[in-house]
Amino acid sequence: MKNCEVGIGLELSPAQASPELAAGWYTYTETVTACWGAGAYYGGKNGSFSCSEGYIQMTYQFATNGSWLNKHWIDPNYGTSPTFSLTQTWQGTSGNNSSKMVVGVNWNWGDLLGSGTVELRATNWPCGGFNVCASAKAYWHG
Repeated sequence: MKNCEVGIGLELSPAQASPELAAGWYTYTETVTACWGAGAYYGGKNGSFSCSEGYIQMTYQFATNGSWLNKHWIDPNYGTSPTFSLTQTWQGTSGNNSSKMVVGVNWNWGDLLGSGTVELRATNWPCGGFNVCASAKAYWHG
């Protein structure tokens, strides 16, 4: 990697009209993006990202009843420059059906100067009523 600049962004939004609400659950969709390269930046217009070498991303949906979180699905995504490679090696969830849920995706990366791994993680927890709090992290190795 030529540059060590990394940007990370998190977007958490209510899902479109959730039929589960009547049953005491509320559904959210969350997208976490990490990008890297010269001028890595997340948070532009409409949550856009800007990076010269690539990005990794995961979008997932989950529901909460105010006390518990339940993951529905996860969809990992990525994009890179022609000299950079990414291979997904793992995706999973810790704490599904509990009060604190961590969702993650791991990748192997490589370019002309080296290789390593990257992990993308998002943590969610109920924080009052049907509100959900969230944090995101990207870990680079290599």
